[in-house]
Amino acid sequence: MRNDPNSPRASLACARLLILALLVLILVLSGAWCLLRPPANHNALAIGEAASIDRLDIPLQPPLELDFKTRAEVLQLREQAVYSHSELLVRGYKPYAPIFGRIVDGLPWWGVKGQFYYGSGERSIEGPSEESRFILNPYLLVAAEFYTYWDHDRYPESEVSDTGFIFYCAPN
Repeated sequence: MRNDPNSPRASLACARLLILALLVLILVLSGAWCLLRPPANHNALAIGEAASIDRLDIPLQPPLELDFKTRAEVLQLREQAVYSHSELLVRGYKPYAPIFGRIVDGLPWWGVKGQFYYGSGERSIEGPSEESRFILNPYLLVAAEFYTYWDHDRYPESEVSDTGFIFYCAPN
């Protein structure tokens, strides 16, 4: 009778074991979540009641070449852009590690012409660096992005080589 798997005592032992296993699983998943979640971003804009000004016109910076720069050089450009309008900061600025911590020293960046005209390959880095549009304009809140390449038959390379060719929707 003692070894009967259908006895109430055996069922209770199984239930306890199951509950213990679920508690261990919850603890493991909670620990993993705490380790894997991104850190808090403490950068804050001085808007609303925190604002010290009513209106500010911010000129847009054109894309810049970032190929082969170090992370420190890129972050210096970003910080200069942020602090050019320090009246928009609630407190100091610190580059957000989950974004800017992924920059690797000395690598090429997708170029504007490369991303929107040539695609991947040797010519992908042609033109000023595409991401510099966002790095150098930290207060830019919205920017349109194409998810297709320019038609090479309709726009031959001789036409896009002109420095006035527009590859993307410039923000306003």
